[in-house]
Parts: sequence; C-alpha cells; structure tokens
Amino acid sequence: MKRWCAEVLLMGLWVILVVGVGSAAEFADQPDDLTSYIYSADDQVIYDDEFPAWIGPLVPGAGAPGTDLIVIFTQCHGGGMLDELAETVGTAGRVALFSAASYAESAWSASPFDSPGCLRGCGLKQAESYYVAAMAAALSSAGSSAPTMVELARWLEQNDEAAPGGAATDPAVCPDADLVTEPEHPQALFRNGGGGIRLGYDADGGLVPAEDRWAVLFVGDAYEVWASNDLERFYAVLRVNGFLDENIFVLAGVDLATEESLSGDQPLLEFPDYVDRPATRSALREALAEVAAGMAGASSQSQFVFWTTGHGNQEDRLPWDAAPVLAAGEAIQGTLSFEDPQLSDETSADLYRFIGQAGTTVQASLRSDEFDAYLFLYDSQRQVVETSDDEGGGSDSWMSVVLPEDGWYYVLANSYEPARGAYTLLVETPAAGIAGKPSAATAGTGDQQLALGVPLVATLESGDRMASDGSLYDAYRVSLTDADVYTLALASERFDAFLWVYDPLGALTAASDDVDGSDALMLLFPPMAGTYRIEASSFSPGETGEYTLIVSAGIDADALGARLLEVGERAQGVLGSKDLLWSDGAYYDLYQIAAAAGDRVSVRLTSSKVDAYLFVVDERGQWIAEDDDSAGGTNAVATFVAPADGLYTVIASSFSPGEQGSYTLETSSIGTGEPPRQAKPPIPSSLP
Repeated sequence: MKRWCAEVLLMGLWVILVVGVGSAAEFADQPDDLTSYIYSADDQVIYDDEFPAWIGPLVPGAGAPGTDLIVIFTQCHGGGMLDELAETVGTAGRVALFSAASYAESAWSASPFDSPGCLRGCGLKQAESYYVAAMAAALSSAGSSAPTMVELARWLEQNDEAAPGGAATDPAVCPDADLVTEPEHPQALFRNGGGGIRLGYDADGGLVPAEDRWAVLFVGDAYEVWASNDLERFYAVLRVNGFLDENIFVLAGVDLATEESLSGDQPLLEFPDYVDRPATRSALREALAEVAAGMAGASSQSQFVFWTTGHGNQEDRLPWDAAPVLAAGEAIQGTLSFEDPQLSDETSADLYRFIGQAGTTVQASLRSDEFDAYLFLYDSQRQVVETSDDEGGGSDSWMSVVLPEDGWYYVLANSYEPARGAYTLLVETPAAGIAGKPSAATAGTGDQQLALGVPLVATLESGDRMASDGSLYDAYRVSLTDADVYTLALASERFDAFLWVYDPLGALTAASDDVDGSDALMLLFPPMAGTYRIEASSFSPGETGEYTLIVSAGIDADALGARLLEVGERAQGVLGSKDLLWSDGAYYDLYQIAAAAGDRVSVRLTSSKVDAYLFVVDERGQWIAEDDDSAGGTNAVATFVAPADGLYTVIASSFSPGEQGSYTLETSSIGTGEPPRQAKPPIPSSLP
C-alpha cells in the first residue's frame, strides 16, 4: 500500500481518540511547538498558521451574511491544518472542518500497483484515497437525502477502509507491503451549528441559490493517479449537489506546457477541461480572493467548500520571529543537538535570519567535521529559495544566491542525515564584504611564498586549482604581523580579479572584487600574526590570463586612491559599490592629513544618506581614534593628538554594511594637547 506523505511515521507514536460526532474534546489538538503544512504543485508549502489568514475573508462574518463554510483536508497531517483554522472562525455562520488524519498521522491512498484483492476488498475499483472514496460515496446523494456534516463524520469513521478496523488494515485483505499498518483517524470539528450543514441547503432547509454556492479544489500532486481520481470524485460530488462549474475553482498540478517529465513511473495525465490553473501558492491565494469578491455581493445565505489533497507534513515549529539576527560577516559557532527543533526527517536544525535587499548576491557556507552539512535559505514567506548539500567541498555546504526581493531571509543549519555536532556558519555579501567561497584555506607548504613589496606576475591557467563555483585560483603564503597594516592589490587585463585572504587558522578574513575597474584592492589589518594564505582568483568561472599580485607593508596611498588633505580643508565624497570594503561589508574611502607631534586635529564626517563611522590610523595602521554618532544624529567626529610627525589616514565609512551615499569630511586644527588612549580596531570577521 503506497503512503503519500513525505516522511515515515513511527509506529505507536500517538494514540488518538476517534472523533465520534466531532466534538472539540475528542479532536487531537496539535501542540503549539509543532507545525503542519501542505505542498503546492511547485514544491512550495502552505503553513497551518498562514492558511487561516488566506481564507479569512470567507470565514462566516467576514464577508456575505449567513455563509456556510466547509473545509476538508485529505492529505497527511490535515488535523494540524484544521487546528489553527478552528481558532479563527467567526460566530456569524456555520462551520464544518474535516481531515482524513490527525496532526500526527499519515493519510493513505491506494496506488495503481496495489494488489487487485486489496482494491476489491476495500470496495474500490480504482486508485484513490480511502477517505475521499468514503466521503464521495456519502455525498453522492443530493437533495434532502444528503447527509448532514455530523452524519458524514459518522459515516467516515465507519466506512474509511484505512481507519482502525478497516479492510486496508487487515492482512487478509491487503497483504504484505499493501497493508495500512498505521490507521488514519478521521477528524472533524463543527462550530456554530456546522454539524447541521447539508450541501446546497441553508440553515432553514431551503436551497442555497446556485450562484451563491462556491468551491475551491486544490490538488498539489495531480500527476499521481490516485490524486487525479480523488479530484474527479470530488468535482462530481459538487456538480451533483448543484454547484455551478463557473463557481468551482479547480487548481491542479503545474503547467504541463513547461513540465517535461514526472516523478516516478507515473504516466503523463491529461487534466480534464474543468481544471482552471496550476496548484501553486500564488494561484490559491488568487482563487480565494476571487471567490471572496464573488460572494461579497450575495444577498442571501451562501455556501463555500474548500477541499485539498496531495502531500502534507508535520514537524517542530521553527522560531521564525525569534531567530537570532546574523551580523554581516559574523562566523557563527553552533551545535546541532537533540534540544534543537527536529525536522520531519528527524534531523536537528538551527535557524538564523537577516534582512536582505533585492538584487544583492549573498553567499552562505556551513562547515562541520561532525556531520554532513545541509544548508537552507528561506524567503520572507518561509519558502525555500535555495538548498546546498556538498557544494562547499567534502560534506560542507555552500551557496551563492541573488536575493529576489527586499525583506527577511532565514538560514537553516541542518544535516543531510540525522546527526548532531558542532558547525560554523557564515553568511556574507560578496559585493559588500567577505564572501563565503570555499577552498582549501590553510596556507600549505605547496603555496608559493610572497615577498612584501615585490610585485609577482603570474597566469591563471586551465590546469590551476578550482573553487566550488568553477573559478580558477593560485594560492600564495605570506608572513604578516598583527601590529601593522598592509595593502593588497590584484590586477589583470584579462579577467575580473577577485582576491581572497585566509588567516593562519584557515579562516576567511577578507575579500575584494571591483575596487579599481575590474581589479581588486584592499587594506588589511591582520587579526593575528602568522602565515596568511592569499588566493588570486577571478569573479567568474573558468577565466584565465596574466595578473599582477603585490602585498605591501603600510598604506599605499596611491594604489588605494587616498586623497591628501590639508588640515582645515573640506572634502565631498560618495560611498559606493566601487569603494574599498571593511571586513563587515561596509564601504570606505581613504584620506591622509599631515600632522606634527602634539598637533590636536578634529575630523568630522556628516551625511544625510549613511550612518557615518570614522577611523584615524597612523602610518603603521595603529588605531588613533574612531567615532560613530558623537557629532549628533548619525554623524561622526573624531579628535586626536598626533603622537609623532607623519601622515595620518582618515577612513570615512558607514556603521552598517552596504550603505551608500554622499558625505562631507571636514578637518580642523584645535591646538595641541595630550595624546588620547588608543582605540581598539574593529575585529575582522573570521571563519575557523
């Protein structure tokens, strides 16, 4: 017997009371820490906590007066979908809610390859869901002989062959793999006298006008023979009971014109003419809105039926609104444990979130020595945007995604199979900071040694090492101290240069793309002393050609485009996508001013476009001063006393990653004074 859920339920996991007459006390309430959802044809999901809002305009009291509402879920875990809906129905009309199984159970179907004896023994002639077959049989009678919803619930308990004691649970009828080993427990809830609803009739026993009878039928997987047959059965039930074809919105499968193949060995099914559109999330919302608009003008009692079948699931509810917010470039050290939320495949998961902008490229990596990493990216609607298994090399995950819209995005750290252990998660924006592009990061003895200040000319060739995105790279090692600042430059006339820097522990510390045309530049403040790995690469896969790489001690003002200012001079500038980058993804411009020992200098950075952040460093890169909002609002002012004669570098930046816009930088002399305490520099992001 074929199970049509996405997961396998453990035997004996739940003991559920049969509903009887559908009283709330007998209904299997879904715990608050669990969630249920159904799948649409495009593999997206519709959650139990969002469906009530979608159907809200059709709930009695929200639209036309005297509306009868009938909602039927016949996929796995349908009881969880009803659980949320039952809490939102109004009091102005009758409501009847049905499900083939409780929140914790699978629902069952008879597939085309079930034994003929099982089909006949269960009273079936074709592949279909047992629950739908029983419901269709009960509702096929029209007129006054049609059952009320309470009578229907009792009929389903007795005639659903997959329910406890049904023929599908009897080895003598359905042997071996065909046997339903875990029965489905039909669920029902009635509100405001909803148990007395009859299809096509109002509360007084009169006929509901045909034009005031509405329905939406939603079949997420209409390519399965049983699901197609279920749809045929239920559509026929509505037509027999006086529902007009133009008032029945049928959503099934995806657009066959774009579907080249189907999963499994199922034959390509031709949808009947009454199918209106594909069964996608967006199409369902549109159909419900159209029905609500159509019912708004009803002058008498109306009736609305929603029915769905396909696939459903249930798992621990993820903390979407309470997930930790990721800081740009921050390496998260976490651990998957049994205390974390469990997905339907029994794997553990940790959820994080960040705010993204449409068109921004985001790269994310998940690394672990203790489990096979699996990474998910969700959009603000909690729909999967991208997944990654082993794209990060070995069993690590890595992805690069262009965000489709503004809003919250969610990153789920997970394992491919049930396993727990420590992990490192990094999410970055290549165009505004460190990218999570993986490679063998630790400097090895095979990497060529660089000499500080000496340009190296080399060539990217087809036989070079390749990163996970297909780009070629050469690796070098260089010894750096944490007491100095360094200028790194990678230039090529043949390809779009991309520069990567890894610290002595193998952590990705900095990256640079298009700072000067298609060349890469950066100012590097090493977080620790040791041997660093420098990778010369290209932005796009497969690019080759000659390049020049140089690592210089100190601040190379000419190479970095630093502008020399006189004390007292004022400058106008713009932070933009071609500027230098902090390790946290913030853009910055460089200025230099000459000062004598003891000179007291004030630097003010103001902007109506960005939250100004200001740094001052000496010729070795030692921090002299920094400020965020001391100039009022989001403007910055830093005052320092020059400890020695020399050039001092002013770094005009923003507080948050990716901010762009114009600014004004002003310098002034305010006499002499004692040197202030040295401020701590920001710690570059790292990925151990």
